[in-house]
Amino acid sequence: MEIRVDKGNGEQGTGNSKGLGGLQNLISVPFSFVRLLIDVLTAITRLIILGKDMNTVTLNLDTIHLTDEQFYQLCQNNREFNFESTAKGELIIMPPVGGESGNRDSELIADLVIWNRQNALGFTFSSSTIFKLPNGAKRSPDAAWIRRERWEALTPEQRRKFPPIAPDFVIELRSATDDLQPLRDKMQEYMDAGVELAWLINPQQQQVEIYRRGQPVEIRNLPTELSGEPLLPGFLAVDTSIRTFGTIVETLHATSLHK
Repeated sequence: MEIRVDKGNGEQGTGNSKGLGGLQNLISVPFSFVRLLIDVLTAITRLIILGKDMNTVTLNLDTIHLTDEQFYQLCQNNREFNFESTAKGELIIMPPVGGESGNRDSELIADLVIWNRQNALGFTFSSSTIFKLPNGAKRSPDAAWIRRERWEALTPEQRRKFPPIAPDFVIELRSATDDLQPLRDKMQEYMDAGVELAWLINPQQQQVEIYRRGQPVEIRNLPTELSGEPLLPGFLAVDTSIRTFGTIVETLHATSLHK
C-alpha cells in the first residue's frame, strides 16, 4: 500500500506502508477503528518521508480505547518506531533517533548496565521497554532500573510484554525535537507512579533536572556530577559537555565506587 502526503512545500511524497499490514488484524470493528488505522498510517508515513525533520506525533484517541493487546500488537508490527500511550489514551508516535541521540542513549544504558553487573542489585532496561504505569499510561524511558525483588515479584507473563510496574530509577534525554514541558510532565508522572529517582538531561539548555520522590525538583547546570545514592549505591555519573560548531555533544561516564 502507498500513501501520499503533502510535505508542506507543495510537493508530495510517497511512503510505503510495508510492515504495517498487521494493523488491520488488531481488531475487526467499526469505522472509528478504521479511522484510527488511517491516522496511524498517515502519521507513520509522514515520519518515514520527513525523517529527522519530523517531530513526535500525538493522536487524540478520545473516542477509541486501545486494549493492552492491541497496543502491544501495534508496537510489534512497527518496531522501527517508538510508541507511548498517555493516561488519557493519546497515542504518541516517535520517529527514530538520529546518530548523536542514539549514541548518547547507548552510553547511558551501558553505564547503568556496567554498574548493575558489578552490584547485582536489580535489572536495567533500554528505551525499547514500555512500562505500564498505575495511571494506565504506557511509557518508555531512555534508561530504567528496577530493584531485583520488585522485578522478580512479577509473573513471567507480566515480564514478557509491558511490565505493569513503575521503575525505581529512570533517565530521560531530551532530543533536538523534544519540547521541554511534555518531558517535565512525563517526569512528574513517573514520580506520581512511584519512581524514586529520575534524571532529565537537557543538552539544549545545558541543564539536568533531578527528581526525587517527595522533594522539590533540583536543576543543575552542566557539566555536573550526578550521584545515584542512596538508591544506586556507588553509581556516579560525570557529565562533560562539549560545544562544537553550535552542536552540544555530551557523554556520561559512570564509575562504581568501591568501598
